[in-house]
Amino acid sequence: MNLRGLQKIGLSFAIMGILSALLLYEPGRPDKKEPKVKMATFKFSSRLTLDETERGCIDGLAARGYADGGKLILSRYNSENDLPTANTIASEIVSSRYNMVITISTPSLQVMANANKAGKVTHVFGTVTDPFASGVGLDRNNPSNRPAHLAGMGTFQPVEKAFLIAREMNPALQKVGTVWCRNETCSEACVKIARTVCDSLGIELLEATVDNSNGVLEAAQSLVSRGAEVLWIGGDNTVEIAAAM
Repeated sequence: MNLRGLQKIGLSFAIMGILSALLLYEPGRPDKKEPKVKMATFKFSSRLTLDETERGCIDGLAARGYADGGKLILSRYNSENDLPTANTIASEIVSSRYNMVITISTPSLQVMANANKAGKVTHVFGTVTDPFASGVGLDRNNPSNRPAHLAGMGTFQPVEKAFLIAREMNPALQKVGTVWCRNETCSEACVKIARTVCDSLGIELLEATVDNSNGVLEAAQSLVSRGAEVLWIGGDNTVEIAAAM
C-alpha cells in the first residue's frame, strides 16, 4: 500500500473518530467553552505502515479543527512489539478515562478490545487485515452486530494480486517462500488465501512459522535452502519488523 493510500485511510479513521468522540458530549451544555476530546493513539510497533497511518489520523483530525492542544488532548502510545507492554498500555487507556482510542494494527485492536470489554472508551480501529477473524466480537455475516463502542475498517492485503504480478514478472516461477507468525491472525488470514492462489497458479508455497522477530532470519534462510525463488510477506507485524533490519 502506498503513502497516499495510507493517508486516505488515516483520514477515514479520523472522521469516524471525531464523530464517535463528539457523541460522548450532550448538546446544549451551559458551559461556554467547548469541551476538549481526550484521545489516544495506540500502535503495536514502529514501522512505516503503522507510523504513516498514525500520522494520517492526526493530520486528518487537525484539518477538521481537532489539533492537539486545541480541541484535542492527544496521547500517543507504542508497545514496540512487546505484548506485556501492550497489555499495560491498554489498561492505562481504560483507567485514564480517555474519550476515544484509535488502535493501529491487529494486535493493538485485540489487546485494546480485551481490556475495554465494558466499553468505557470509544474504540476506533484501523490497519487491520481481517477484523472479523480477530476475535473482538465482530460478525462477518452481520457487520452491524458489534459492540456499541467499537468501530473501524479492515484493509486486507492484495494477496492474489501480489502473486499474479510475481508470475507476470517471472512466468517460470515455481516456488515462493513465506515466513509468518503463528500468533497473528492477520498473517494467518493472508497465508490461507496465498495457499489457494498458489495452488491455482501451480506455484508451490513453502512456509516457515516463527513466534517472534528473532527467528525470522533463520526461517527465511531455511526457505531459500528449500528452493524458494521469492520471499513473500503477508500482513505480519512480527515478520515485517525483522524484514526492515
